[in-house]
Amino acid sequence: MSKRNSSAGPGRPLISLRDAGQLAGVSPKTIRRWVNAGFLDGFQVGPRLIKVDRNQVLAQVRPLAPRDAANLAGNAHFGGLGNVELSGGAA
Repeated sequence: MSKRNSSAGPGRPLISLRDAGQLAGVSPKTIRRWVNAGFLDGFQVGPRLIKVDRNQVLAQVRPLAPRDAANLAGNAHFGGLGNVELSGGAA
């Protein structure tokens, strides 16, 4: 880990990498990568256990900006699909 803090300070809600992954909807490996990249502070608890601040995890999970969401929903990224019939009926 590139960022292992020794003191979390009082009152910081620390959670395991597994719990953080469930909270953010990603794998524990992704949480570990976020710690290595500096997106989250990692706190070493004992010789091997790493925990992260729950509030920092929640801060990483945020809604897309309206412009980004429109790009994803509007098929602009895929060049448009044209008129696609999904009902399986005759055209």
